[in-house]
Amino acid sequence: MKRFHGAFGFCILPVVLLCFVALSACNNPASSSTSSTTYTVTYNENGSTGGTVPTDSTAYASGQTVTVKSNSGSLVKTGYAFSGWNTVAAGTGTTYAAGATFSMGSANVTLYAVWTGSSSSSTTHVYATGASLSSATLSSDHSVVWIDGNVYLLGYGYGSGIVDSSGTIYICGQNFTTGTYGYWKGSNSGSFTWTSLSALGSTYRPSSIAVDSSGNVYILASSSSATVYTVNASGPYTIGNALSSNYPYYTLNGIATSGTTVYVTGIYNPSAASQPCTATLSSSGTVSWLSSIPNASGYGGGGMLSPWVDGAGNLWIPGFEYSASGTSSGPSLVSGALWEYASGNWTGPTIATAYGTNPGNDIGLIAVISGNYYGAGITDSTISDLSNSTSTQHEAVYWNGSLSSAPSFITVTAGSTTYGPYCADGGGIATDSSENVYLGGTLTNGTPIYDSNNAATNGLPFIFTNGTGKKLPLYSGDTYGAVLGVCTGS
Repeated sequence: MKRFHGAFGFCILPVVLLCFVALSACNNPASSSTSSTTYTVTYNENGSTGGTVPTDSTAYASGQTVTVKSNSGSLVKTGYAFSGWNTVAAGTGTTYAAGATFSMGSANVTLYAVWTGSSSSSTTHVYATGASLSSATLSSDHSVVWIDGNVYLLGYGYGSGIVDSSGTIYICGQNFTTGTYGYWKGSNSGSFTWTSLSALGSTYRPSSIAVDSSGNVYILASSSSATVYTVNASGPYTIGNALSSNYPYYTLNGIATSGTTVYVTGIYNPSAASQPCTATLSSSGTVSWLSSIPNASGYGGGGMLSPWVDGAGNLWIPGFEYSASGTSSGPSLVSGALWEYASGNWTGPTIATAYGTNPGNDIGLIAVISGNYYGAGITDSTISDLSNSTSTQHEAVYWNGSLSSAPSFITVTAGSTTYGPYCADGGGIATDSSENVYLGGTLTNGTPIYDSNNAATNGLPFIFTNGTGKKLPLYSGDTYGAVLGVCTGS
């Protein structure tokens, strides 16, 4: 099981160009006429999880020879191999290999990517959850789940989710139709049911979800304090009360499980400088705050964001560290940071190489595989922009295997439009058994974007697989979108 971390393909719809030129024709020598009709060839990705389709801009006359394009845009689909193009999406038509030719008929042609099952014993499905919107906010629009690049409607609302070891999908969030908080439960068929959690009332908004090895489901919900609600056990448990007895200000940002241990991560403020914090939660609701969380040398504080548990059960927590030096108005530098907690001991934090000379950086998402670090975060040219949810400067960056090398901007190209690096906060990251990395979030095509609760103009969802990005489709009639979580499952 790989969990969602909780906004970062879009199917390019065929554009049908029909050119018709007509000149009047008769036997009158003063008037002559010819007629010419041309046709197009469009390539369809047919459910890919990354890459782009080739483009054929030729206008073909009937009978003209068409040469089939190669997979020049590196289309991929998790669990499948690309094996040519077919005239029918289901693969029941005529299949063509790259370089094959056919004679254009008297209608436009669409060629669909052909995907054949991989040699693995099971297929890995890639899920993303979030919102598909008809307006620029998350106030009243569609909660959706993307399954292998296809969009399914959950209802009105938004959510972030996880897949358990049996393949069941849990997505927590708010249902605007019922006016309640709770969770959707379903399968990769796209069928889901909603359960309201009355204990959350109208105060606690679910933000992330986790499942332990015993099948207990935990939902992190926050307001002025924070609650973990257990779906199939007793609860809810108010984490915030335990924390606020010692520290008056705090924010809890993520939840993860290792075996039956539940971790909750965040930020507390015992004084002017914030500090990282992590708590464990037992199945009976006992909260234990982990002590001696270190800061990096030369740094005086920081915060923890979305946690990650690797295959060995070790806990990795991305976030940020503040420089110890600064002015009365704040630190002079914020750096992306990564902590490890294993066998009861803390390691780190490792300070990530920043993007250029920007003083504001963080790591919001991390995946650790075989000693490699795949992280995503935001970078800003000023400290104040980094912490400002209405910043016009947030830009998405990606560390590809190492934190010691500078990150790259995250961009996704669809057709002639490039989206990013302006982004919304949040998103999700997941891996599969073949060590592929899937990153999801929200980008814009040039207009600055705010956080995922205010998906400003041109905010669109994407999946970024092993460095290749793809825009995700929106629900019918919608204009904007946001990815709040990503996971994989069989």
